[in-house]
Amino acid sequence: MDGFPDIKVVLRSDYQHVKQKQVTLVSGGGSGHEPAHAGYVGVGMLTAAVAGDIFASPSSKAVLAALRAVTGPHGCLVIVKNYTGDRLHFGAAVEQAKAEGLKVDMVIVGDDCAIETPSLTGKRGLAGTVLVHKVAGAAAELGSDLQQVVDLANVTAMNVATMGLALTTCTLPGAVTAHRLADDEVELGLGIHGEPGVTRAKMQPANVLVDAMLDKIVAALKTTPGWDQATTSPPRDVCLLVNNLGSSSSMELAVVTGRALQTLHLKHGVHVVRVAMGSFMTSLNMAGISLTVLTGVHQLLAYLDAETSAFGWQRLLTPCCKPNLVPVPVLEHGTDELSAGCRWSRNEKEAVIKAATAACVAIINSEPQLTEWDTSIGDGDCGLTLSRGANAVLDQLKHRVELGPSAFLLTLSHVFESSMGGSSGALYCIMAKAAAGSMLQSSSRLDPAARWMNAFVSGVGAVLKYGRAPPKSRTMNDALVPAANILEQRDPSTDGFQCLESAVQAAEDGADSTRHMPALAGRASYLSEEVLQDVPDPGAKACAIWLRAVVDSFNS
Repeated sequence: MDGFPDIKVVLRSDYQHVKQKQVTLVSGGGSGHEPAHAGYVGVGMLTAAVAGDIFASPSSKAVLAALRAVTGPHGCLVIVKNYTGDRLHFGAAVEQAKAEGLKVDMVIVGDDCAIETPSLTGKRGLAGTVLVHKVAGAAAELGSDLQQVVDLANVTAMNVATMGLALTTCTLPGAVTAHRLADDEVELGLGIHGEPGVTRAKMQPANVLVDAMLDKIVAALKTTPGWDQATTSPPRDVCLLVNNLGSSSSMELAVVTGRALQTLHLKHGVHVVRVAMGSFMTSLNMAGISLTVLTGVHQLLAYLDAETSAFGWQRLLTPCCKPNLVPVPVLEHGTDELSAGCRWSRNEKEAVIKAATAACVAIINSEPQLTEWDTSIGDGDCGLTLSRGANAVLDQLKHRVELGPSAFLLTLSHVFESSMGGSSGALYCIMAKAAAGSMLQSSSRLDPAARWMNAFVSGVGAVLKYGRAPPKSRTMNDALVPAANILEQRDPSTDGFQCLESAVQAAEDGADSTRHMPALAGRASYLSEEVLQDVPDPGAKACAIWLRAVVDSFNS
């Protein structure tokens, strides 16, 4: 509407046509609660929204302008949150409109259940007001007359309860932020204008706070007509609205929603037939949420589900209170059977256990040096991560060694994946899985040394494929790839130990070369060459260390 800044009114683009065919709806209030109320202007909800300044009711002049614009022969319903300024300014405009001969009625929403004994002012209007918009707007769109729309709005308003929780206060533009909450405190039972909550409590897990809020909400709903009219035996049907008060993350809203659904169903015997999660009525940038529960939905469900073009409305979903838990898929056969094609040969198992033990011990002993290198050029966790994986492998070797080489490697991959975090854990896991696959497909006619060399080459190939860091990138591949190349290109007539020694020497040379190599991958790629100078890549050095330990164990 062309009246800014004194008159801030948002209208449906087709309001002239709409007012001639149906009841129209007007709501509004102070700014700072977006998407309320302009976000609810559209087909199936509001015809007009009137905005005041931040947290300040619009003037009666602005409200009257909206009423004059959208009220037609079918009449207009004004929906007001129960705050003194809103009641007075909207009320004055309604009375003026009636005096001018317009057919207007008003419904006041007070859904706040934080205060058990409200003052003469009554309960505050909170996010439950949006559900009143939705029901009344859908009824008007479906052709209900003004009295029917008023009745449905009143039914919704009488059967809805809301409670808010905040971790921080909000910041008014140009004002100093009020830091009344300590870092370990929350406020319960607050409004939407930055005012203090009813109670202040120590920070607790989300589950505890959500349960406390729902206890209050359900206690309030038990006094409503909708609860009495519902079936006498659980579950009662309700609608749940999880509202972001400003700057809560989607993850936080999801955590709260999940717990609310569970608590309403299991603790309160309530069946949530519809749920919505998002920003419905905010308080600027406040970090917090509010929970709204509407009971008596059996007569309101069609209106709640009706389509709307209002961009601020989030479509209601039908939750699954009893989730169908699907079991995690497992192999139809055990890991022992994976080695059916390549059993341990004579002395092979003992040699592999000895080599694996030596490799783990070498990594554990090198942890301080690896950590020192990684602290200089990375996040300092390389040594600790690899040491954690080595200890997990040693623990596995004490308990059980699988029937065959492929199953043994597959078990190592699971150990790496579960014990090592970050990229290192994933890369070692991939290397062991690919080596296991190679071992499974190996011909039983190959001697054990050739099978293990081929498996190592396959494992390094998988690390290259998925890690996508070629040699000369200052990564573990600068040690692995040179060693794999030696083994892949070996002459079958060459002595096996001599070949292994050459491969390890290539790995050590490759790892040392990273001291003077620019980083093209990983966190080190963000650092300058001056920082990297003379510091080897710890991942590459670790590979050279355990490869040397493996070969030395064979020589001994």
